[in-house]
Amino acid sequence: MGTWGTGIFQNDIGDDIKTAYVNKLKLGRSNEEALNELLSENQELLKDTEDSCDFWLALSSVMSDYGRLTEEVKNKALDVLDSENEMSRWSGAELNKRKKELDKLREKLLSEPKPEKKVTVPKKYVTSWSANEIYYAKVSDICKSDKEGFIVFLVHDIIEYDVRLEGLGDTLPVTYLKYVKTKPESIEDTDNEPFMPCYSVRDDAAYKFLWLSNGLKKAESKAVLLGRRDFSRPDGGGKMSFDDRLRSMMYIERINDMI
Repeated sequence: MGTWGTGIFQNDIGDDIKTAYVNKLKLGRSNEEALNELLSENQELLKDTEDSCDFWLALSSVMSDYGRLTEEVKNKALDVLDSENEMSRWSGAELNKRKKELDKLREKLLSEPKPEKKVTVPKKYVTSWSANEIYYAKVSDICKSDKEGFIVFLVHDIIEYDVRLEGLGDTLPVTYLKYVKTKPESIEDTDNEPFMPCYSVRDDAAYKFLWLSNGLKKAESKAVLLGRRDFSRPDGGGKMSFDDRLRSMMYIERINDMI
């Protein structure tokens, strides 16, 4: 496991435990549920003397920061702070720096508990689009642009993707795009228009765009449904996988640079 400093979270385990604990709270887990899940997920790690030290120190620190420190976790961390195993891992100037970090943690753990910090639980984003639906939107309606014309969104597939928070599972569309100069009145009006590549190197082009929630909200609010059809894909389509070459579209304004 990597270490890049003497701080409680300046190692792979400490950083991972902090992130995992906070993410569980953001996913709506209770403090007890978050703790039990972390203990269950890290059984092997806790069998290792050094790794378990980093685990309990990090967990006690982040739980204290969020006003949710339990007696069990506090006592485990204090046992680590009192043990020789922790200090034996350090030497020279780093030993003194680490000692200061541990002293600060001890003071925090023994101080009056902080009030419980409110954690906002984000709402899972679920696209209103479905596979094989075809939409269009005026370019100037979806991005800051003085260009004329319309963007056609051809929905290839719907996938679940953790982009904002691991475990949240936003449901997002993967689309192909076309650019047309005049407003399409039917799906057939777009049939002969070329697909827009998301990138192209020599003769090698990719066409799939993964829409993240930031960019998608505006597209969904402005787009008009043309219809639904199992349209011909420029790359053969097929079942979606993350082995496909995708361009992630967080900001819909990027379209302006592509037309």
